[in-house]
Amino acid sequence: MEGPLLPILHAVQHAFGYVPQEALPVIAEALQLTRAEVHGVVSFYHDYRDHA
Repeated sequence: MEGPLLPILHAVQHAFGYVPQEALPVIAEALQLTRAEVHGVVSFYHDYRDHA
């Protein structure tokens, strides 16, 4: 499932310093995932921050 998701989340976090909630539906749609699936990955991996 995660395939390109982790590298995309890493790039978003690198660009913004965190993964903005507003990015989740955009990423989910692009990868044909649900927002819940993307949020689950962001919250599971401690490397990703969801706020500045």
